[in-house]
Amino acid sequence: MELSLDFNLIFNTTVALVLALSIKLLLDLRLAVYAVKYLHFLPVRSLFRQNPPILKGEWLQVWDVESDRFSQSNLTSSSSKIRQLGNYCYSEFESGSATYVLFAKIDRDQVIGEWFDKKDPLGYSGSLHLIIHSSSRLEGMWIGNSKSVVKVKSGTWSWDKKFD
Repeated sequence: MELSLDFNLIFNTTVALVLALSIKLLLDLRLAVYAVKYLHFLPVRSLFRQNPPILKGEWLQVWDVESDRFSQSNLTSSSSKIRQLGNYCYSEFESGSATYVLFAKIDRDQVIGEWFDKKDPLGYSGSLHLIIHSSSRLEGMWIGNSKSVVKVKSGTWSWDKKFD
């Protein structure tokens, strides 16, 4: 009996393993925001044996706050595209002249994460906790603060998926 090595199989398996470990390392470190933003198109469900709800797509998000700065409804609602890589989500949304980033992890039927000003991560920022009612409806709360006002605020936050 002759033993033969299939170098093509060894090479492909090694590349897949290195890629999967690299993505996992990026997700575990604070570089995960960039990994999800730029690698969201990779099919990682089978690599990590995860089966989270699929949230990627176009959404309308509306958040509530008691503030003179955000008194108009057009400042507290906008369209947003959720990018998803496994259990992780990334989204950018507009409010007034600022762009905010949402980065979160899907944990069972919940989305738990953080949001911050894209240009100033130490500025207006906070955390979020949303319940996944369906793959087209998220509801929950946000909490946050800014550099300009020394006060923690919170409010409701809802996301509704757009359909063509």
